[in-house]
Amino acid sequence: MASPIFNVARWTFFASGIVYGFVHNSKLSGEAKAKEAQAEFDHKAKLIEQARAEWRKLHPKKESATASLDLENPNFDIAKYIEQSVEQLKA
Repeated sequence: MASPIFNVARWTFFASGIVYGFVHNSKLSGEAKAKEAQAEFDHKAKLIEQARAEWRKLHPKKESATASLDLENPNFDIAKYIEQSVEQLKA
């Protein structure tokens, strides 16, 4: 028969292996779930970006036909206003 110390060591290693296997399996499955979730998120982000690009194609930004003289507007374009004024004088 095996000595009691040998039996204790054997069962300790057996139990340690079971615990290690459970922890390692949990870690691997968690990483797989995280990777799958990230892939799904990236796919959805790509679809959203494609939809935004398509929407931008279908709804182009409208440029104002007339340049107004609003000096307080941060988007005021003096060159465009002068060009429009010159065109009006020519007409």
